[in-house]
Amino acid sequence: MTANFQDPTQLKLSVKALFQKYVEDIDFVRSRIAEDEAIREFNRQRDHLEKQVAALKQHLSKSMDGSKSDIRKIMDENCTLLTEINNLRTELKSTRSRCFQMESILGLTPRYIPPTTARAKLKRVTEDREHIDEKYRQKIEEREEIIVALKEENERLLSKVRCVEGNEAGDEESSPDNAELK
Repeated sequence: MTANFQDPTQLKLSVKALFQKYVEDIDFVRSRIAEDEAIREFNRQRDHLEKQVAALKQHLSKSMDGSKSDIRKIMDENCTLLTEINNLRTELKSTRSRCFQMESILGLTPRYIPPTTARAKLKRVTEDREHIDEKYRQKIEEREEIIVALKEENERLLSKVRCVEGNEAGDEESSPDNAELK
């Protein structure tokens, strides 16, 4: 120990060694036991937390696998919805073109037309259609009357022809030449 007076770190270590060798302080032993106990508790808690982390990682991976199937299902639904949206877009496009055609038939322009003007044009177009329908109904009725009159005329002429043929047949039987032939 006297050799270590010049080196403070060696002196310190020598004093500690002598103290521990010859003096067993109860406080020191208790603190040492408490330190060991604290280290064991720390290690136990660390092991417990490591197990918890491992369990949570495993649970997370399982839930991610489940969510992958959910993601696939959602993607399939999205594809279906996109297809339906595209179909609706084409239907909308065709409906708009038909609407534009109807507007052009009615004489409506793409510019803004007041509703009263549009109604008036629509009414005029539908009235024209009704007028045309009535005109053709009258023509059909006239033609049907002509057909009925022609049928009656045909029947009258046919009955007249039958009468004439019947008279000729009766004249031929009553003639003397026909009597000899029989």
